[in-house]
Amino acid sequence: MTALPVIHVKGTHYQVGYQIGSAMRHYIEEYVSTLPLLNDVLLPFSESEKGMKAYKRSENLLRQMVPQYVEEVEGLAAGAKLPFKSVFLPNMNCPKGVSEKGCSTIIIPRPGGQGPIFGHN
Repeated sequence: MTALPVIHVKGTHYQVGYQIGSAMRHYIEEYVSTLPLLNDVLLPFSESEKGMKAYKRSENLLRQMVPQYVEEVEGLAAGAKLPFKSVFLPNMNCPKGVSEKGCSTIIIPRPGGQGPIFGHN
């Protein structure tokens, strides 16, 4: 088993993401290129009309609710020299049972104009 390197980073959320993306580029490229959930499901769906709307709504909400998280993922993608969407999608939606890797974001609409309930791990 190969140990992952220790990376010391500092700076803005974008700069931290960029430093991690640069240092871990090989691992991130390999993960993104071999992830069936991303390549067979999420990316193709995000290019459909319905998927584009859902992706944009989710991205816009995340930019409002947790802009620092989006900035870090933007930096990570830039540092790894990968398209933002290819890095963002697996972190935005990773259903349990499909993959045990990545993060989950849950957005639940509330009635009455109160705004959504938002959760992210």
